[in-house]
Amino acid sequence: MSNQIGTLKMGQKFKKTPAGEIPVDWECASLSSIANIIMGQSPESSACNDKAEGTPFYQGNADFGRLYPVPSSWCTSPTKLAKEGDILISVRAPVGEINIA
Repeated sequence: MSNQIGTLKMGQKFKKTPAGEIPVDWECASLSSIANIIMGQSPESSACNDKAEGTPFYQGNADFGRLYPVPSSWCTSPTKLAKEGDILISVRAPVGEINIA
């Protein structure tokens, strides 16, 4: 009941979708239909270090901060590079955490 009252106060209307209830002016779409998804790829372990030599190497959620990652390791021969402003999505537990490159 309180949820309905909150909705009435805001004037927001919702619709049911496979993803759950969303505002009526939103669309439900697969991520691949609205974004270019590029999977990361781990470099050779011999190219990784903790001495800040090379490019920051983000290992997923372990390096994620509140908004931006905080590197704990680096790589001298990276296999994939994110561009500034790219959205990073962790595929290691917990899956789905996000940060911005």
